[in-house]
Amino acid sequence: MTDHSFQVAYLTPGAGGMICGSCLNDNMLASQLQRLGCDCVLVPLYTPIRTDEPDVSIRKVFFGGVNVYLQQKSGLFRSLPRWADRVLDSPRFLRAVTGRAISVEAKHLGGLTVSMIRGEEGRQRKEITRLVEWLARDLRPDLVHLSNLMIAGCVPRIKQRLGAAVLVTLQGDDIFLDELVEPYRSEALAELKQLARQVDGFLVHSRYYADYMADYFDIPPAKFHIVPLGLSLSDLPPPVAPPARPPTIGYLARICEAKGLHNLVDAFLELRRRDAASQVRLHVAGYLGGRVEQQYLARQQDKLRAAGALDAFRYFGTISRDEKLAFLAGIDVLSVPTTY
Repeated sequence: MTDHSFQVAYLTPGAGGMICGSCLNDNMLASQLQRLGCDCVLVPLYTPIRTDEPDVSIRKVFFGGVNVYLQQKSGLFRSLPRWADRVLDSPRFLRAVTGRAISVEAKHLGGLTVSMIRGEEGRQRKEITRLVEWLARDLRPDLVHLSNLMIAGCVPRIKQRLGAAVLVTLQGDDIFLDELVEPYRSEALAELKQLARQVDGFLVHSRYYADYMADYFDIPPAKFHIVPLGLSLSDLPPPVAPPARPPTIGYLARICEAKGLHNLVDAFLELRRRDAASQVRLHVAGYLGGRVEQQYLARQQDKLRAAGALDAFRYFGTISRDEKLAFLAGIDVLSVPTTY
């Protein structure tokens, strides 16, 4: 028994200005745990998180994204005084810097990824110390939950300093790792297999992924707990009969090649070539990042224009939760054409 209520520290990496599915899920899960009476604290890493529901995370950021990048590049930033670190790690500063679309592609982050995974043996050692000492001083958690294994460089120090149980949710770690160039991918994978041995349990959203990641990270199957993804339906409007309109296909995801919008555009054009579906429309919504993603969307629009179908296409941009509900109410079929 402890002399305080059961405390959960939930560590979730922010994705800059991007709306990230993992952030949405982490925020919703933390808020529901809090509603059920659990003393759960949602702690952002790298950047503040962006959600479409009330943000329950604390107003601190650990492993500030700009700071850890600069520490990777120069020894000067590994010995900055604490006041300078506070400036670089402040949520306001990080929102201002990451408010513009920036690249977070794995292929550009090999060295930094390996260094962060190495924890106290990496170049961001002082960031590990700062996080763990704050956890020990201010929270004293009984359980530390990590949103993915890529941020587990802090686990050895957490186990040593806090003695807390550690759970990790696996959700796309393999996708990020497989995009790293060599030798970073092999180095990162070897380090993560070692870290996985110190984790008490893993949460996954499906049996398939449990089996796949057990082999990928050499994790004993007994360590897996399957927790299906949940949805907050408290504000979902009751179903109503759709108005008379042309049939409409919808896509609601980040605009990028991995999410497969090009597959949907090709299928949409094929469908319109059939007489019975000549009036079908395509509605698309989702976060659009930097130059690479903008060029990708432009290529899809060029295909639609060349086929004379651009007038049947509409891009709604990044939309709020209320706008998402309205968007879903205005389509007949939701397509999820992801390529992985």
